[in-house]
Amino acid sequence: MALRNADKWVLATLGFVALVASVGFYSFPLTDIPIGTDSAVFTYIGRVMSAGGAPYVDVFDHKGPLVYLLNAIGTLGPSTWVLWLVEWLFLTASLCLAYRMGLAMGVPRLASVAVPVLFVPYIVYRAEGGNLTEEYCLPFMFATVLMAVQSLKGAPIRRSHALLMGAFAACVFMLKFTALIGLFPFYAAIVAVACAKRGVSCALLRVGWFAGGFAAVFCAFGSWLGAVGALEGFFRQYIAFNVVYANAVDAGARWAAAGFFAGDLALLLSVAATIVAVGLCMLHRGAQCGRETAIAMTGFVGIASLFALVVVLGRSYGHYLLMFVPLYVVVLNAAVFQVRRAVGNHAAFAAAAAAVGLALVYFPAAYGACEQLAYRAGFVETRAAVVAKLQDVAGRGDIVAVGNECWVYLDGGFWASAPYAYRSDAMPEAYGAWLSGLIASDSAPSAIIVADYVELDLTLDSYREVAVLEGFTIYGRV
Repeated sequence: MALRNADKWVLATLGFVALVASVGFYSFPLTDIPIGTDSAVFTYIGRVMSAGGAPYVDVFDHKGPLVYLLNAIGTLGPSTWVLWLVEWLFLTASLCLAYRMGLAMGVPRLASVAVPVLFVPYIVYRAEGGNLTEEYCLPFMFATVLMAVQSLKGAPIRRSHALLMGAFAACVFMLKFTALIGLFPFYAAIVAVACAKRGVSCALLRVGWFAGGFAAVFCAFGSWLGAVGALEGFFRQYIAFNVVYANAVDAGARWAAAGFFAGDLALLLSVAATIVAVGLCMLHRGAQCGRETAIAMTGFVGIASLFALVVVLGRSYGHYLLMFVPLYVVVLNAAVFQVRRAVGNHAAFAAAAAAVGLALVYFPAAYGACEQLAYRAGFVETRAAVVAKLQDVAGRGDIVAVGNECWVYLDGGFWASAPYAYRSDAMPEAYGAWLSGLIASDSAPSAIIVADYVELDLTLDSYREVAVLEGFTIYGRV
């Protein structure tokens, strides 16, 4: 469907908003903000790939291959310009799809713009510097939820839509497969609608097209990984390792995660929005508000499913909350729609309700994002000192960063002397045996950097401590 002139201006404005917001990503090349831990891993793997290496073979990590491919693309230009451009495009696509979702739900244009724009500081804040798998999942999740909303509002789900949804699901899988948990309620809702409207055979046909789209993308990635000898590593490091990783926490960590995520303001706002949407719907039309209730409750079930998942994982990482954002937008738009109808179709009231509610999220998130930038900016001199010290004790290719502190290689221009650029407490025995063997071998590195949050179950007697700088201990050969 052709876009109206107003829509074109709105989409251009959202692109500009994303452009301004993306200056807060650490990939923005005109700032001197050191990249974070996870981003450093992905950036380093991207450089390994651009030099002819392969993920899961020449470097170890436990994320999906699409994030490594995006970072390999990010190495094509000078500095981090291309990587930053990729992040801007993903954020722009997410905001534009969120806007279209509001329109599809019958929300006035002003509120449809306000909802994604006021979520921008939250996205930047939870992205923790950007270049994360959850961030790259957003446009694929938004597109899926948009098509589901259109279906629940009465639009037919064509074969091409089902094919696209399958392809988007595969892209999410190749980034962070646990994010699919939040989309399952929407898949189920679409199948239920297809069954009710056109019968079981039609619904199964759509499921077949969905599977075809998923298989096409999955096979494309599988062919690439197989060609570079990384297919076995993909299943071992991305699938099997993450299962072990999820089980490597105790009940106390899960309780802590439950408290951490339950206190998120955006999550609390979304729960309140669901209650408002369903409550106003029932008051206004009694039991005859199936579509609106279905949309609100589907989004809420997705939120609840993701919440259960992050609690089971037991790790209180704020960037996990990025996976919730498309679901937040759904339930908030549902509430705005009901407010608009309850006050007599006055768009200004609906927009005001969205703005007041999101202000509760906007200001803390904006403040937190600024704090993050200031905090990371304080690492510039410290990291330069670490690299300078390393260059005194080691030659090129003689560095091993224990933990996932790949910024050592990025800042210092070193290549890792072993494929292990990441270490997790999920496999301490295997990792400890590997590192002990490396230290005892003739190819032992000249320096080892140990992150202070990593507890190694082995002694480093053959290394002496050189310096302690901002949480990292540098060990050099005696």
